[in-house]
Amino acid sequence: MKRPRKVAMVGVAAIAALTMPLVVISSAAPAAGTSAATTVASRPAADVAAAVTYAPQSGPIGQHPTATGAQSSPIRRAILDNIAHTPQQQTIRVVAWNFDDQGITTALINAHRRGVHVQVLVWESNCGSGTVQLRAVLGGAGDASFFKCIQNSARGPEGKGQLHQKSFTFSRTGTASHVSLVTSYNPTEHANKNQYNVAFQFVNNQTMHDDLKMLFVQQTADQPRPARCQTAAPNDGRLFQHFFNSGYGLMAYPLDCIAEDPVITRLRTIPNPDHAVIRVATSGFTNERARRIAEELVRLRKAGAWVKVMHTAGTGPVVEDILDRGGVTRLDTQTCGGTNDISFNHSKMLLVSYLSAGTRSYRSWVGSDNMADSSINSDELMVQVPQLAHYEALTDFFDFTWQREAAQC
Repeated sequence: MKRPRKVAMVGVAAIAALTMPLVVISSAAPAAGTSAATTVASRPAADVAAAVTYAPQSGPIGQHPTATGAQSSPIRRAILDNIAHTPQQQTIRVVAWNFDDQGITTALINAHRRGVHVQVLVWESNCGSGTVQLRAVLGGAGDASFFKCIQNSARGPEGKGQLHQKSFTFSRTGTASHVSLVTSYNPTEHANKNQYNVAFQFVNNQTMHDDLKMLFVQQTADQPRPARCQTAAPNDGRLFQHFFNSGYGLMAYPLDCIAEDPVITRLRTIPNPDHAVIRVATSGFTNERARRIAEELVRLRKAGAWVKVMHTAGTGPVVEDILDRGGVTRLDTQTCGGTNDISFNHSKMLLVSYLSAGTRSYRSWVGSDNMADSSINSDELMVQVPQLAHYEALTDFFDFTWQREAAQC
């Protein structure tokens, strides 16, 4: 299949739309070296309420490490904006694999001190010096606000997985309620400076918010759940797939209790592969799981699909050889720039366009799942997004990342 033709906005304009702030916060310019979000987050709550009317927006957000000015760190700014405008007695829930961003730390502490319930879960191995202040202020689980270091994958076998999900939920922020941001982004300085990341924000979506709240409760307990692979109900927390009437979907899993890898299921059910367009972005892409996904991508490529895979340096030679021999176009985003290359893709995306019964459909999956063995027993979170406009914005960000990294080869 030939390279797909864009049917909507492309290039610089599309990336600008994807990476611009979700809302204009103030007509006054922030001080040099600060973003508007940081400026607002540092003000007293009363000043914020008087100065702005904040309305978070639904949709995808792409963040790349070389952006400057108004386009820099849009995922981080969306998080800061949401925190700054969460009223007292409302709840912020954060789930992260790693956390050392001191700006977000300060914003969460300010929210807690003005009466917001701030609840944070971080994978234990990353509860280091960067989390000390936030842990000290929020305290342990049991109060309205708390910080907890998680030792287990909440839905995987004991000792075999980790908390790898990245999500931020707000019971209310600004003029909106039930705001959920699902992402590949960890709130870290490394993510801000060196990584390409992607997020999707849901606004006024109580079902999404409450599903993530249910998962949060399970994760807070920090206990492996009994294996019920053959009898698991759809939403019992081990096999957790919820598709809404709008076509959105939430998939939270370790893969040990799913009869078939959900990524492979998605690929195997693509109709008319000779008319399919497939983009894969992943940070990890190693071992047996990656081998099976790579073989499925090769099958689709040989059937006529247009397939691109963007990964990092950790992909092993076996997987690389399968893709190369199978004719799949791939890019290692971490090695082309040599020793001075510090930027790389950290986004996790599967973007698919296919033809069914004469109608073209579009599906995007974004979240935390690396296509690697490390995800099999870990808490991972992906969302399915069906809209064409979101698919086009995400594919433009994929292509933008590819072009910038490939230029270093």
